[in-house]
Amino acid sequence: MNKSIFNIKNILTVVLLIFIGIQFIDVKKNISQNPSTNAIENHYIVPSKVQSLLKTSCYDCHSNNTIYPSYSKIQPVKMVACRSR
Repeated sequence: MNKSIFNIKNILTVVLLIFIGIQFIDVKKNISQNPSTNAIENHYIVPSKVQSLLKTSCYDCHSNNTIYPSYSKIQPVKMVACRSR
C-alpha cells in the first residue's frame, strides 16, 4: 500500500478546503444609489425606445447598478463577476 501524501483523497481534501476557505473572501460589488454622470442620456438626446433597449440589454454590465446572477455569490465566480470594469 502506497502511503504517499499525494494520493487522490488528500488532494481532493485540500482542494475542498481551499474552495470552502475562499467563500469568506468578499469583493466590492458594482452597485450605486446614484445614476452615473457618464450615462449616455446625460450627454445625448436618446429616444425612449433606444433608452429602454439600452436599459434592458446594456445597463446590466455597463452601468453602476449591475444585476448579478445567483451563481455570482459563489467564489471564484464572484471574483470574476466583480472584477474591475
